[in-house]
Amino acid sequence: MRCQVSGVGCRVLTVVLLAALLPLGAQAHESPIDHVNRIIRMDVKDEQLIIDYRLQMTPRTVLMQMRDMDADSDGRISEEERRGYFESSARELSRTLALAQDEASIRIKPVGDCVLR
Repeated sequence: MRCQVSGVGCRVLTVVLLAALLPLGAQAHESPIDHVNRIIRMDVKDEQLIIDYRLQMTPRTVLMQMRDMDADSDGRISEEERRGYFESSARELSRTLALAQDEASIRIKPVGDCVLR
């Protein structure tokens, strides 16, 4: 997922974001069987904070995710089901990340498509 926030003091946001994300790292290690590696990269470009959030999952976790993607339970994942699943996941993830500047809450929104590699 790629997010952007514009018109804010990015140095302050970086510190706040890192503090907000520390609990996510702790949660990622609760289950060694379904381990999810979370990689978060932040860049500042044209006064925007760009957050690149990547997940690396175990094969078992991916299979469970694929079952959830198959909305009509026909055993196949259509492009529409895939797109809908990842759009929904990106929106949910953006709601769990929190940024603040001068005690004001800053909304994060997904931009672009989810890319599978």
